[in-house]
Amino acid sequence: MPAGPAGFPQLIAIGLVVFGGILFIRALISKQETAILFQGINWKILLTTLGSWLLVVIFIAKVGFFALSGVFLAIMAWYLRGCPKGLRALAEIGVFAVGMCAGLWVVFTVVLDREYPSGFLF
Repeated sequence: MPAGPAGFPQLIAIGLVVFGGILFIRALISKQETAILFQGINWKILLTTLGSWLLVVIFIAKVGFFALSGVFLAIMAWYLRGCPKGLRALAEIGVFAVGMCAGLWVVFTVVLDREYPSGFLF
């Protein structure tokens, strides 16, 4: 196991890659005539999520961890709720994003005493 604080997440990542590979190989050599590998995946949601994460990774040092996480959570909640246009739904999403951002700040900064990338917003 890798040493230090990065050891456990690396161990989890290695396990996910190994077992994901096993599942992929089992699907390829299955007895069915056609392997059902990617059936039922909503590609629009998957690509939107991956694109949003890519933007977070690119801009986190410039904007700041907490502000960007709030924006990311708001965008993903809006998208996964079906892109609502009503004022009540948008207000719920806004309260959720602000609450989660405040919760992240309390947990990581106050309770765990950790420093995170800060940018021009937070």
